[in-house]
Amino acid sequence: MREEIRFMVITHAAIKVTGEKGYATEWNAEHIFDDENRALREASFVIAASDSRDKERADYVCDGSADEVEINTAINALPAGGGGIQLLEGTYDINSSIILSKDNVSINGLGRATEIQTSNAIQMIVATSKTGVFISGLKLYGNISSYGIILTSCTDSMINFCWIENHAAHGIRLWECERCIVVSCTLTDVSTQTLLLYGGSYNIIADSSFIGSGGNGIEWYISDNNIFISNLVCENFGSGIAMGSSNNNVITNNQINDNDVTNLGAYNGIQLMDSDRNIISNNRCMNNDKYEIYIFNAACDRNLILGNICYGTDHVGAIQDNGTNTELAHNVVL
Repeated sequence: MREEIRFMVITHAAIKVTGEKGYATEWNAEHIFDDENRALREASFVIAASDSRDKERADYVCDGSADEVEINTAINALPAGGGGIQLLEGTYDINSSIILSKDNVSINGLGRATEIQTSNAIQMIVATSKTGVFISGLKLYGNISSYGIILTSCTDSMINFCWIENHAAHGIRLWECERCIVVSCTLTDVSTQTLLLYGGSYNIIADSSFIGSGGNGIEWYISDNNIFISNLVCENFGSGIAMGSSNNNVITNNQINDNDVTNLGAYNGIQLMDSDRNIISNNRCMNNDKYEIYIFNAACDRNLILGNICYGTDHVGAIQDNGTNTELAHNVVL
């Protein structure tokens, strides 16, 4: 018997040439859009800068002036339950704050290629009394009067993979926040503190760099039960970490180097004042020009200073303990 051979013929509604945008509706119904120029993406809205490469696929396009208007419009257009804002590569120039006005809002860039800049005395990104805020992949470049990311009374939020440069103070400020995480961020050239932690608890600061502040690198007040782990704090004008009236915190596995950068002999690597039951362990504190670790007064009670390497060629001393019931063990003092 003669075997019949059949061939399947696949036809396309249109043939796309190299470089042309589009999709084949025959192949996958998931990729059908009302607008052929719009990309399939995870973000609720995509925003392009004036110098972004592919503006056609964006929901909002900025013109390079007062770009916060388009960004805030997109945020306000998100559903009540939140959503995602994707900023494409390019430079966004803002005159006033980007306001995360809803819970569960994510604002994401493409790393240092997404730069938000300002020449005004503003707080660049702000969230107040929100939960589930997520800020990632942005470079924030300010001026001598600006602030970086300001979270106030926020919970269960995260800042990660951000570069925050050239601000007046508070590259990041966590004010009365709980269960927030700052991870893998770089903060440089801030006129006073690179990071302020005030009145919060159960926050984690990890794997980040705090460099070149005109004041203390980290200011930490009235904040209990927080973790500061695997960070680099160096070359700040004042102390690396200055903690006051804060209890039950952990500072561990950090590099705290070369603070008191102008060699005044007045500032310390890690300083505790009026703070109880904190653990300072496994840190490398080197060439901080007063003390590497300084327990300032007797109002510091039952702190554990364990397994730190404290080294300096011209510091006043390695560890100075003026506290009460301090436990010192297994520190290497050079």
